[in-house]
Amino acid sequence: MCGIAGIVYRDRDRTVSESLVRRMCTALRQRGPDDEGLHVAGAVGLGMRRLSIIDVSGGRQPIFNEDGSKVIVFNGEIYNYRELRRGLLERGHTVRSSGDTETVLHLYEEHGADCVSSLRGMFACAIWDEPAETLFLARDRFGIKPLYVVTAAWGIAFASELKALHAAGLTSRELDWEALDAYFQLGYIPAPASPFVDVRKVEPGHTLVWRRHGGVTMRRYWQFPPHDQPSPPDPERRVRELLDESVAAHLVSDVPVAAFLSGGLDSSAVVASMALAGETPHAFTARYSGSGATTADETDLARALAARHGAELTVIDIHPDIRDTFEPIVNALDEPHADDSAIPTWLLSQAVASRYKVALTGIGGDELFAGYRRHIGLLAAEHYAKLPTGLRRLAGAASRLIPEPRNGTLGVDRLKRFLLYRSTARGYGHGSPGAQPPPASASCSAPRADTPGWPPVCTWTTRRFSPTTSSRSATGWQWHIRWRCACHSSTMS
Repeated sequence: MCGIAGIVYRDRDRTVSESLVRRMCTALRQRGPDDEGLHVAGAVGLGMRRLSIIDVSGGRQPIFNEDGSKVIVFNGEIYNYRELRRGLLERGHTVRSSGDTETVLHLYEEHGADCVSSLRGMFACAIWDEPAETLFLARDRFGIKPLYVVTAAWGIAFASELKALHAAGLTSRELDWEALDAYFQLGYIPAPASPFVDVRKVEPGHTLVWRRHGGVTMRRYWQFPPHDQPSPPDPERRVRELLDESVAAHLVSDVPVAAFLSGGLDSSAVVASMALAGETPHAFTARYSGSGATTADETDLARALAARHGAELTVIDIHPDIRDTFEPIVNALDEPHADDSAIPTWLLSQAVASRYKVALTGIGGDELFAGYRRHIGLLAAEHYAKLPTGLRRLAGAASRLIPEPRNGTLGVDRLKRFLLYRSTARGYGHGSPGAQPPPASASCSAPRADTPGWPPVCTWTTRRFSPTTSSRSATGWQWHIRWRCACHSSTMS
């Protein structure tokens, strides 16, 4: 991964300090230990830290277009850049490097903000367009690459991580309590919010255009298809084809590529596709210790998969020492994140990083193919909700009597929470019949009060328990669901 950062002042006579941009880049050094590049000219300063993967020797950033009027800093990988590059050359562009970053810049020359539509990959980028005096920011469709933004009367600043904006003194660090409230319910802070009221995230699948003589324009260029799509004649074959094609695209690299292998379906499929693409995969598997380690041990499955596909397998023993591990993880994550799998992932990544810069994982497979237990719960809830309310309340009350197991497993706890929370649930409101949040596409005309110039955003955000005794129902705590934006706010229970 790489890191990008920058600042543009609205007053063109106000000079950006090179030391300021360098300080932002220093805060991102862990993202890009191989190289640093700056462009500081008058009221514009761009910087980046690079982890060299494609065009290792010739892909230094920032990169300019032919006449020097536009400049880009880029974080990520564009998997179809070779096809796009050929088209640019055929149309007369001069392409000096052989990497993917310059390809994006020339596409911007041709298509402006629509350049992202043809990109296949994970990315966050910034392009300063000097003639138009605009800053263009973009983030990939699923938000794999982060991008934080501060807009104010003085101008705009951006960075791959929150700590870079803090290092430059560009945020007041006033906590956004609505965002933290969402964190305690969801386990993360969803975009566009951040922990601070004056810092926003560019949302996945969005572009942002800042104009020196205007405001900020946000545009969604992609969204997950909202309606059911017709299935192909042979869906299983089509899924395998798409997976093999995707893995092959991710193997485009000028440095070796490894893989994380848990023994589960998703990472096993990735390693199998690597082998089918003609690679000899080097897979890394975590072996845990402590309570519940036996049930979590998938090394035998990983060995079987590695043997079948001729992969080299390295087993990494995970013995986390919280005193040595916790602080570095918190510093790297940049904002609250309630997923304890970050600890073994961190330790496994440390072991892999001693030999590789790139590793493929199966992350995202459970979300795409409903692999989590919560997905089973959603299906079960549809049928459970059809039972009489009295029977559901009785089941919820009886679930309190189920003893917790002593082996540290969470199956019984999940069952009890399902029965308790669903005992009176009806509709979105969990007790409020037929209650619905505002539609996702609801439009708002009121400006946001927390971030000057930032477009209004409707967010379907939080669910929380009421803390007061008077809010208790016969079967436990009531739910509160809230949605909030600049022009309407509602709470229901």
